[in-house]
Amino acid sequence: MLLSARKRQVLLLAGDALILVLAFYVAPLVVFGIQLGWSDVFISLDLFTILTYLLVFYLFDLYDLELPFSRTRFLVRFALAQFVVGLLIATVSFVFQERPYGMRVMAIQGSIVIVFALAWRALFDRLMANVTQAFRVAVLGCEETAADLERALGKRRDYAVAMTLEEGWEGRVESLVAEKAFDKIVVNTKRGISPESYKALVEAKMRGVVVYDVPSFYERVLERLPVSGMSDVWIAAVPFSGVKKTIYNERLKRILEAAVSFLGLVLLSPVMLAVALAIRIDSPGPVFYRQRRIGLNRVHFNLYKFRSMTTGTEAMRERAGAEDDPRITRVGHFIRKYRIDELPQLWNVLRGDMSLVGPRALMEEEVVEFEQKVSYFPLRHFIRPGVTGWAQINYPHGATVEDALAKLEYDLYYMKNASLPLDLYILLRTVRTVLFAKGK
Repeated sequence: MLLSARKRQVLLLAGDALILVLAFYVAPLVVFGIQLGWSDVFISLDLFTILTYLLVFYLFDLYDLELPFSRTRFLVRFALAQFVVGLLIATVSFVFQERPYGMRVMAIQGSIVIVFALAWRALFDRLMANVTQAFRVAVLGCEETAADLERALGKRRDYAVAMTLEEGWEGRVESLVAEKAFDKIVVNTKRGISPESYKALVEAKMRGVVVYDVPSFYERVLERLPVSGMSDVWIAAVPFSGVKKTIYNERLKRILEAAVSFLGLVLLSPVMLAVALAIRIDSPGPVFYRQRRIGLNRVHFNLYKFRSMTTGTEAMRERAGAEDDPRITRVGHFIRKYRIDELPQLWNVLRGDMSLVGPRALMEEEVVEFEQKVSYFPLRHFIRPGVTGWAQINYPHGATVEDALAKLEYDLYYMKNASLPLDLYILLRTVRTVLFAKGK
């Protein structure tokens, strides 16, 4: 039996609610041997805490089953939700003095929730693998978009392109909605659509069908922004959080990155010294490699890395991005595999040339070429380049125009959705890449 998204959400929330009730019933028993009656659980602060947990979990999208599931990203959201819940409960408990068993019981309750909620999510994900009903998508106005979507969705079982309607779809949508032939509509608005088409889309939306334009669907489901589906009107109308003048973008992020980069340079100095000695022994030439790159607002800066290539071969870019690049030294293969070659970029972060997270810093000749061949490529210069980034963790290194286009779509997604949780997720994914030697 296949389960709809709504039924799966209810099941997931019900499991969390049961875990919360058990946590508040069991914690006093664990600490003091006090066994509460069920009626005692649902009083005052306990009831407030249970509802707060569920509300905060909802606000942090822990019940949004349409989002692509990633364990690391879920853990980031879950950890932040736990922090917010703990802060709220501690504040209310202190203000109203309504915690009869003290902070020790609260800590036990929180621990039970964390352990069992995570276990429940893992079990839920496994149980739902074979009973998930895919969202049926109707693509309107562009056969090419439907073909691209089918390729992008690949073997995913949560979405499927149900139909494609080209010209004259306005008159068919109403009957198809009545027949419940699809769950979501993706419409290509870049070519422009008529007032009658908009009227048909509004009618479908009022009847419960979710309507997306192409960029919004890609952003929601595939976590990238398709350059081919974007327009100047769309970019002008939607907010891009990465370029907003916010406290996080203008102050907090810079302070955190300066502190992290300084601490990283200090703690990793023994590793960096060992790498420097290995490079010196392995091949003639300098330890560090310095190269002019394009930064925020197209300002040039010198990017520093450990040298991983034979001196004098940097301009030979025929096999750039390939694993068997003949320019790379023996030590270079190792430090690239673990991304150790990029550690000196912490100095660039400390100086303010780069961020920890952002688009890849490119050479001027790359920028000139890609700006001529890839639409909207100059937009990436309105955000500071990063040591790591959304494109770097989602797309392998490459130097072709096709690679630049694919990576730009991820960079634009990051620019639109930049936030502290997303930055933390990217950094955690990068750490995992380093630890498991998935770098290139």
